[in-house]
Amino acid sequence: MISENFSLNDTTPVKIISKVDMYQQVYIHNDTGGAVYVGGSNVTSTSGYHLANHEHVAMEIPQQNELFGIKGSGTGDIVIVRPD
Repeated sequence: MISENFSLNDTTPVKIISKVDMYQQVYIHNDTGGAVYVGGSNVTSTSGYHLANHEHVAMEIPQQNELFGIKGSGTGDIVIVRPD
């Protein structure tokens, strides 16, 4: 398993999962001190999947798909755990 931290901000979506040639099971933990939103490259605080502070979720990412994250306000880190 690989564990990575990503610094998010409230202005520009950050790629947190890159495209690969296989299905990915990922675990996302929000450790930012506020809300985080995940989704496609155009994710916003109104269009993304909401993760509250200290919430975590398991997600299945289909082959050749990417996942991006953005903060609701300010900056902070999220942690992604995925297969290597």
